[in-house]
Amino acid sequence: MAKAIIEIPTLDMEIPISFTIETGPLGDKHLYLDPFKSDEYPVVPIKKALIEYISTMDTEGKLP
Repeated sequence: MAKAIIEIPTLDMEIPISFTIETGPLGDKHLYLDPFKSDEYPVVPIKKALIEYISTMDTEGKLP
C-alpha cells in the first residue's frame, strides 16, 4: 500500500493506492492499479498519470 499525493491547481489530495507489476514469460510487464475513488476530481486522468509514474519508477529501478 502506498499514498499518492495528487497536486491539482485548485487542491492537493492524498489518496491510498495499491498496485501490482507482473512480468510475463517473455519479459513484458503489466501494471495493475487497484481501483480507488475521488469525489473531487475525475479518476481516469489520475489513474493514467499514476500508471505512467509507477512505470517510470520501475524502469529506473526505484521500486523494491
